[in-house]
Amino acid sequence: MTRHDWSYYWEPSVFAQAMNFCTTDLPSCMTGKQVPRVSASGARIVRIADLEKEAILAAIAQLNGDKLRAAQLLGIGKTTLYRKLKQYGTCSSANL
Repeated sequence: MTRHDWSYYWEPSVFAQAMNFCTTDLPSCMTGKQVPRVSASGARIVRIADLEKEAILAAIAQLNGDKLRAAQLLGIGKTTLYRKLKQYGTCSSANL
C-alpha cells in the first residue's frame, strides 16, 4: 500500500462534494435551518401533532364533551387522551 499513490482520494473537489452532501442531508434540528411549511406544489404542510390535536378536540366537541367515548372512537386509551389534553392546555371541559 505504501507504493500506491492514494492522493486522488483527497482531491479538494471530491472532499468539498462530500461535505456538501453531508451537510445538506442533515435534519433541520441539527443545521438550525427552518424547513418551509409549504411543499413544492404549494400545498400546506401540517405537523402530525397538529392533526392529532385537531382530531382529538373535534371528536370531543362532536360528542358533546364525552371524552371516554371520544377516546374509544379515536382508538386511544382514556389516560392517553387526558395526557394529551393536559399537554394542549385544554384539560377541563369548559375549554372545549
